[in-house]
Amino acid sequence: MPHDKKQAPAVLVIDDDEAIRHVLTHMLGRMGFAALEAPDGATGINILRQNPDEIVAILLDLIMSGMSSAEVVAEAKRINENVRVILSSGASDDMVSDVFPNGAPGLFIRKPYRQQDLADLLEDLLPGSD
Repeated sequence: MPHDKKQAPAVLVIDDDEAIRHVLTHMLGRMGFAALEAPDGATGINILRQNPDEIVAILLDLIMSGMSSAEVVAEAKRINENVRVILSSGASDDMVSDVFPNGAPGLFIRKPYRQQDLADLLEDLLPGSD
């Protein structure tokens, strides 16, 4: 059977909390996105390298062990300079400034958030929302 259906744009969820990744994958699916999951930055970068043109955004936990979110953002932009980055955290604004002293690269959403909050940030990335 031919597969002519256009693939949904993908969002890469990088978060060390498995429950959060699962909920976000479900939310993104309801919004029309394909979701890819990574438990850490290094895994996320490998997924991005394998799918550089399909991933339109990265939803990135601000604080993780291993590769820092700043390192993930820098490497992600080297792979695809057009990928949108949305930082996500329950931490204070001071923590964002500590990780990104020159300002957050892209958008920020504070945990916990509603599906509509995320949909508002991703709205212009869906086909037909021009």
